[in-house]
Amino acid sequence: MWATAAALAGGTGEPGNEAQNRKVAERMRAMIWRGVTGTTRFVPGEQSAYSFPTQTKDPSLGMPHQFLQIQDPAKSGLLIAPAPYDTTKFVLPPWMKA
Repeated sequence: MWATAAALAGGTGEPGNEAQNRKVAERMRAMIWRGVTGTTRFVPGEQSAYSFPTQTKDPSLGMPHQFLQIQDPAKSGLLIAPAPYDTTKFVLPPWMKA
């Protein structure tokens, strides 16, 4: 995301080049970046990305806050939320009482 923003802003800014570094930052804030962690789209006036599903209901415009559960200690964790990314449902652990 940074490399693309820097290219769109006309190049990187070396340390101390506040004007160019601000151009790169402005480009980043204006972008919608779809990467391996989901969508990065910055909240105006903040340095944080919109979170899906709490700050946006559109999964293509927010970074999903993923919840995983280890249902079998011999296997990797399973994605239980949020929809539409979930791959399985939450299972009450045997050590918890309903």
